[in-house]
Amino acid sequence: MTSSERTSPAGSTISSQEAAHHEAGHAVVAVSLGGQVSRIARCDSAHDDLDRWAIIVGDDFRETQHLERATTSLAGPLSQLMSASDDDWWAGETGEESVDRLLDDLRRHQDDVGITEDLQDAWRSLSEVCQVDLRDARQAIERRAAWRWLVTHARRVVTENWVGIERIAEELLVRGAVDRELLNEILQRVKAEKR
Repeated sequence: MTSSERTSPAGSTISSQEAAHHEAGHAVVAVSLGGQVSRIARCDSAHDDLDRWAIIVGDDFRETQHLERATTSLAGPLSQLMSASDDDWWAGETGEESVDRLLDDLRRHQDDVGITEDLQDAWRSLSEVCQVDLRDARQAIERRAAWRWLVTHARRVVTENWVGIERIAEELLVRGAVDRELLNEILQRVKAEKR
């Protein structure tokens, strides 16, 4: 394993580029939905050799912003999967088959470093949005429909912000950290370029 990779408990390797996209996805989507991000940085861990990144959120979403929290939680794993993808199926395809493919990818990677916690956070926030007990087997149909809707919604938000996510990921790889000022400056430039 090189220093530009990290290994999940299941043994899969995640590149620094995927990790940077993961955290950039969280940060850019959080900002696009009205959240605040103080800093994203490489975190050196003294107890292992893993290359870790962390998003450090300043003023978080209010307690009532469960959909924004759920979407931001999923944005990291989706951005990671999208950055590792060899094709653009996730951006162009729509419909049931596309969502099924994305859900399969999330399931396959659910044990990757960082994804497990993100999926759990998304589930918790989703249960608040839908008023569905996501652990109750009797509500399986509602639970599945809610999860599919959230994944579809989060993919749309990530896709809409993909240029910003890529720019922030690039900065993370070059600088090792991006603060609030640089994050907002880059996102403003991306927004101006779209006009």
